[in-house]
Amino acid sequence: MTRLLLIEDDALILDYARELLGMKGYAVEVKTSAREGVEAVSSSGPFDVVVLDATIVPDYSAVVDDLRAAGFAGPIVLWTGAFDVIDEVNEKGRPGLYAVLKGNPNDLTSLLDEIASP
Repeated sequence: MTRLLLIEDDALILDYARELLGMKGYAVEVKTSAREGVEAVSSSGPFDVVVLDATIVPDYSAVVDDLRAAGFAGPIVLWTGAFDVIDEVNEKGRPGLYAVLKGNPNDLTSLLDEIASP
């Protein structure tokens, strides 16, 4: 079973994504702040994949760096519904990221299935 850390602060999105991912067979651990997510990597790992809400903090790239510094070496999916964040990522590039995904939980499960397949 793929173990996933979901870092998301929107309760509606969080509940829907957790339920959908659970039905798809993912073991989902949820954290509602970037700090809690980084701490979970250090204390509750190992995780197979991290899904990070891009707008949970002003600078998502600092969270990516913190996750890497805490020892997470797997894929990080930046998840957002904000077009300006997608544009910013496309301009900066994707250092440390596996993918950037517009915030649709159904697309998220497809991407995670792709990551999990050999």
